[in-house]
Amino acid sequence: MRNHGVVACCSGAALAGVCLFAFAWLAPVAQRSAAAQGDAAAGQAVYKKYCVVCHGETGAGDGPATAKMKVKPANLADKAMLSKLTDAQLMTAITDGKKTEGGAMPPFGKKLGEADRKLVIAFLRALAK
Repeated sequence: MRNHGVVACCSGAALAGVCLFAFAWLAPVAQRSAAAQGDAAAGQAVYKKYCVVCHGETGAGDGPATAKMKVKPANLADKAMLSKLTDAQLMTAITDGKKTEGGAMPPFGKKLGEADRKLVIAFLRALAK
């Protein structure tokens, strides 16, 4: 009987060890996922500092700088348009800028770190809901 108790005890300890190992391994994955998604509220602050001048407060492409533009910036509040773009595509546009027939969005890769660019993307996703 005692042997069964030892086996059961060891099995329970082994199971607990496996659970702790799995938790320790998976927790950083969950944290990376949350960080990759960004925080929309923090992203709004970055957006207001760097993007509002062209894209406007609501993302409609009606910021104060658009008065002198031939082609208005993208309407980032347009759910249908934004849903067609992946986060990677948005990251590329923010990082490298985007040239169009009527104008260009400047690159922000040197002004904004990767974390801030991810925050802006999180805000844009929330904006277009």
